[in-house]
Amino acid sequence: FCFCMSRCEAGTFSNAAQSGACTPCEPGKYNEQVGDSSCKDCEKGKSSAATRQTQESTCKGCASGKYADAVGSASCTECEAGRAMSNSITASINPSECRECDAGRWNEQTALSGTCEICVAGKYSSAAATQCTDCAAGKFLATAGQRGPCTECSAGRFAGDPGASSCFPCQAGSSSEGGNRIVCLSCVAGQWQDLNASASCKKCVQGKFRVSAGAKVESACTDCSAGLFVGMEGASACTKCAEGKYSGQTGGTVCILCEIGRFANKEGQIACAQCPTGYAQDQSGKLLCNACAAGLYQSHTSQWNCTECLAGQYTNSEANSLCSECAIGRYLPMSGSSRW
Repeated sequence: FCFCMSRCEAGTFSNAAQSGACTPCEPGKYNEQVGDSSCKDCEKGKSSAATRQTQESTCKGCASGKYADAVGSASCTECEAGRAMSNSITASINPSECRECDAGRWNEQTALSGTCEICVAGKYSSAAATQCTDCAAGKFLATAGQRGPCTECSAGRFAGDPGASSCFPCQAGSSSEGGNRIVCLSCVAGQWQDLNASASCKKCVQGKFRVSAGAKVESACTDCSAGLFVGMEGASACTKCAEGKYSGQTGGTVCILCEIGRFANKEGQIACAQCPTGYAQDQSGKLLCNACAAGLYQSHTSQWNCTECLAGQYTNSEANSLCSECAIGRYLPMSGSSRW
């Protein structure tokens, strides 16, 4: 009598170590024959995900964007993000066919078949990038597909947001000196600018001022009032003339010393006052006039000196505009006398 064992069917195998039990072929393998002691590997560039496969045709070639660099692969390996495989390549056995995205391109997905995306204007990337990087605020890139670096906005222009493809001109009343300009700066007090895209603002001329910022026309600079002056460009305020000086016209750039015989005892004067009778002043730029001493007088205004009383006349106090006559029975033989 004969004890017979059935042979393992296709898609399975048996060997002595397994005591005759039939084992299904693993993923990535197949067996076409009945009674075989091993399964065959799918060749490189192909894979099979199922078990118990009976045909070599069940090993499918890797799609473009994937590869299998070893035999017996249960699945194909996807190209990494930042890489891509030509869509003309299938059943790849070589991971090097997953090529890095060129600088200026990007890919965020795995298993890409075809070409990497181009970075749009205002963005850049290095090789093998999974995304593009925005140009920083104040910089720009005008064309797509660039590796960088981004270009700084030129003087008179700005880019307020990241990812700019161009810079915007500063508007009248503002300026930008260039170099990572994120925003244009308003012309400060004392300055103005009537043109767009300006690197700097213009200064109010001497004798004029501007209190607030952002002026767009030269006429925004105002003349200093009489009694005030400004001797430099770009002023935000005028200064009062000092004591002993005056400015009689608007738009003054300097103050004038009070003439001899005149004075100014307050700041910001539009004219100097006349020395009154009984007083004189022999120097310019003075705050006060000098009182005529006893024995002297001055009957006119704006005079530079006092006059001696004639013989027979006198003053016994200061600041007299006239001399007194000696009383009856008295005399003074000398001029300039202070006693009778």
